[in-house]
Amino acid sequence: GRHGFTRVGQPIEIWRISKLRPADLLKVDSEDLWNWWHFHLESGIKAVLDGAAHASAPVKGSILLFDLKGFGARHLNRQCLSVLGSLFGVGQSKYPESTSKIFIVNAPSLFSGAWAIIKTVLEDRTRNKIIITNKGYHEALSALVPDDVMPQFLGGKCVCTIGEKMTLSGASFTEVHIKARGDFKVAVEVQEGGYVG
Repeated sequence: GRHGFTRVGQPIEIWRISKLRPADLLKVDSEDLWNWWHFHLESGIKAVLDGAAHASAPVKGSILLFDLKGFGARHLNRQCLSVLGSLFGVGQSKYPESTSKIFIVNAPSLFSGAWAIIKTVLEDRTRNKIIITNKGYHEALSALVPDDVMPQFLGGKCVCTIGEKMTLSGASFTEVHIKARGDFKVAVEVQEGGYVG
């Protein structure tokens, strides 16, 4: 989920892969998943603009951080990888400059097999934005993200539960139905001091 901003106003989006349950993802109705993903991408553009305005800085893309701690064989499910590849492919093709940098941290050796498949579907401009490390941090990431924004599970000072609800039963949304030319509303719960994006 989205988690604050960098020192220069870029939204930070953290994906905790250990919390992803491929079996749950594959149970989600395809149309609902695509509708949610498009909503997520569009709200990401708004977060980029809001961050730049707040920091009085030039517009830059988001920082994506994939924490692979707990990555295991269950995450190599071909059907799940295909769905995720399709989703991220839309972001890559339709929103190419909405992402500034992608950090993949805590990458275990098992990830090299998945990476061999993933990188074949990435365009050069996307691949060139990616930094992979087997550590829980990277110097370039530390330079961008203030300690009070970086979650404790990544070595920062922020006490948060970001990414704790990435299963079907505990997702922060229940359903999104958007009909052509229709209006839609999304109800979300935000804890005091929280951020919706």
